[in-house]
Amino acid sequence: MAIYFFNLLSIIMFYLFVHMCHVKHKKILFCIYSFIQLSLLSGLRYKVGTDFLSYARHYERIVEHGMFYFEFEPGFNLLNLFSHRMNFGFQGVVLLSAIITVGCIMLVIYMYSDNPLLSVLLYCMLGFYNTSMNQIRTQLAVAIALLSIRYIKRKNMAKYCLIIVIASFFHVTALVMIPVYFMIYWPLNVKKIMITGIGISSALFLVRPIMEFSAKIYPRYSNYINSAFDYGYGIQSLFLIICLCLVIILHKKYLLRRNKYNIIYINYAVYGFIVSLFQLQFILMDRFVPYFMLPCAVLGWPEIQTCYERGISRRGINILLLAFGFLYCSFIVYRNWNGVVPYQFILTFLTLA
Repeated sequence: MAIYFFNLLSIIMFYLFVHMCHVKHKKILFCIYSFIQLSLLSGLRYKVGTDFLSYARHYERIVEHGMFYFEFEPGFNLLNLFSHRMNFGFQGVVLLSAIITVGCIMLVIYMYSDNPLLSVLLYCMLGFYNTSMNQIRTQLAVAIALLSIRYIKRKNMAKYCLIIVIASFFHVTALVMIPVYFMIYWPLNVKKIMITGIGISSALFLVRPIMEFSAKIYPRYSNYINSAFDYGYGIQSLFLIICLCLVIILHKKYLLRRNKYNIIYINYAVYGFIVSLFQLQFILMDRFVPYFMLPCAVLGWPEIQTCYERGISRRGINILLLAFGFLYCSFIVYRNWNGVVPYQFILTFLTLA
């Protein structure tokens, strides 16, 4: 458990170091350091993550059946086959997945975050980093899809859709982001909220028919119907999502005044909350939530500090966000969400073997 808190501490210490030394290119140095540390911590783990052993078993089947192994998307299958061809084995898949996932996150933070330290810490403390050690394919797709923000801002639909399609090669759920392109600039108002509320109330009763219809279109997921996954999360699963959404909505006016593109994070928060309600009925709907909430956490929340004057007010809001993140991180590590405790280092395992 301690390694996750040491991870946070070392990131903070490096950030302070580069600022005290007055080196050039502080932001890129910090993002590179964070990328290396987070990639290695995730990529060199062994039997860490609830689905680690499941993915290890599938690795052997992918090697046997090839790129079109029916259980997984072709992009992830290719990643497994590449690791096999390079004689890296399944551990190579774990490391490559970590490099791609963390790499995409750090690239977006470098490009769009005015407070990279806060962005990186929130990425780790709010559970997204730990989840990537469990839901490997989903988090790969989420991280790749995050790159599409560049083309939302440039209003380049073709390149936006290309990024989303590439992400869907790792997890098909990424395709949900294609229609979002047409709704991302919609203004948030009372009428929209009322219509949304009515829509949610109606749609919650249609979750099962929708899932059964989707299973017919995409038969690979039909085994989840009437299985151990066929249940909903409790209301506590909405806690983080509500907090992310509420804080951004409360700062809506100030965020838009500073930068018109902040409407992206505001709408991501709203749409993410809407999607998250469906996981109360069907647990697998939680695969869609990170596409919305990850950008809210690593890009939207750091923007909130800019709503306050420099000095005590801005430092105060940063401390509040970090305090919330630390408490949430402590809770999820203590509860061992995603099966990341205890942490085992692959090199230690090989030495003992």
